[in-house]
Amino acid sequence: MKYEIIKSLAREKNITLKELAQAANITEVGLQKMINNRTMRVDVLEKICSRLNIDLNDLVSLPETDTSKKYDRSDIIAMDKMNKTIAIYKQRYQEEIEYLKKLLKERQETINLLIRVLDSSKYRFETEIGTNLGPQNADFQGGAK
Repeated sequence: MKYEIIKSLAREKNITLKELAQAANITEVGLQKMINNRTMRVDVLEKICSRLNIDLNDLVSLPETDTSKKYDRSDIIAMDKMNKTIAIYKQRYQEEIEYLKKLLKERQETINLLIRVLDSSKYRFETEIGTNLGPQNADFQGGAK
C-alpha cells in the first residue's frame, strides 16, 4: 500500500495531517514518520480511515500510484457514496439477522412449551389408564372372564 494516498485523500477532503494525527491519537510528526517509513499499526490506520470516512479495505485495495497523482474529486465522491451504501446494507442485514435470531428464539420457546405440554399430557394419560385398569376392568387386561 502506498501511504502517500492518505495524504492525497486528506487533501481532497480538506483534512490536515494534524487532524488525522489527532484522530489516531498520535503526533503529527509521528504520522509523517509512519507515512514516510511506509509502516503503520492497524489501529492507527483504522482511526485514520474513520476520520477520512473510508473503509480500511477500500484504502488498502486502492491501486498503487505514483505520489504525484491526485485522486480527483469524483473518485472520492464515488468512494464516499459506496461506503455509505455499504453501511446502509450492512445495517439492514444486521437488523434482519437480529430479527431472525428473535424469531428463531420464539420458535424454540414454542417448541419447548409444546414438548412440556406433550410430556405432561402423556404423564396424565398414563396415570389415568393405570388407575382405570383396576379389578373392575380386568377384562381389558386379559384377566378372568
